[in-house]
Amino acid sequence: MSLILDASVLNDSAMADFARELIRYRPTVLQAYSNTLGLFTRYVRAQKIEGIRPRSIICSAEVLTEDNRRLIEETFGCSVYNRYGCREFAVIASECSCQ
Repeated sequence: MSLILDASVLNDSAMADFARELIRYRPTVLQAYSNTLGLFTRYVRAQKIEGIRPRSIICSAEVLTEDNRRLIEETFGCSVYNRYGCREFAVIASECSCQ
């Protein structure tokens, strides 16, 4: 079962709701827009929210900067994988742990 969170509004109230839902749902994998997750990560750190611990995170749709990758990995305690795709062909390329 998937949990879909609407990130069209990113205010403190919405991000507090995201955090509550993620703590309750306990996802194994998070999939998110890179910059949106960066903003959420900063909110989680500022509010000292704990309990969101996926095994991995997949970022896509925007450039994943090294600063955002480092911040996300440190905050959620897991690896972040960058993915590239498009609507016409779905996933085109993706990082993995096998290097």
